[in-house]
Amino acid sequence: MRWKTIFLGGIAILTACSSSEPAPPLVTGDAGTDGGSVADAGGGADAAPKSVCEELGPATTAAAADVVSTKQPASAVPAAQGGTIADGSYVLTAMVGYTNGSIPTVPTRLVLTFKGDKFLAARKESTDTEKSTGGTFTAASNALAFKYTCNGASGGIVLNGQPLTYTATGTTLTTFEQTYAGDGTPGSAIITAMTYTKK
Repeated sequence: MRWKTIFLGGIAILTACSSSEPAPPLVTGDAGTDGGSVADAGGGADAAPKSVCEELGPATTAAAADVVSTKQPASAVPAAQGGTIADGSYVLTAMVGYTNGSIPTVPTRLVLTFKGDKFLAARKESTDTEKSTGGTFTAASNALAFKYTCNGASGGIVLNGQPLTYTATGTTLTTFEQTYAGDGTPGSAIITAMTYTKK
């Protein structure tokens, strides 16, 4: 069977792509009284607005350590409680796969930063190249969703495929996602819980 690699709360790795910010808009001067044109006061073009990746960055996993998933029975998945996700940076500190089958054990580093309704994420798996992305998020009841707006849409990362549920305590964030649908055998599906600790 094929494993679904798990970014956000978890993450799947896609082919990384990049995109560049659009060039700053050209600012034209107002017409002068002599019929010529003059530059606006201050001169030069207005700066392009910063992307979320620029505003909250730089994204890096330097503060994180490798985390390898452990396993618990499929019946032991805790209920997602929702809660307020406090602004700040969160480092992945635990991964648990709830299943009666086997789980992947890929060393993973992941750091999430939240500010208002914006997020920044950096992830590194095993010896792969570090990847990052950012955008906006919504948290309602116990559901969490992400919208990518910089670094080539997802920056080579998909943060927990939708739907994603979560529990936030103010100092920790735990996300829950079905990362493997199973082979039809009861308990063979995998629900992955990823716990982040606020720095």
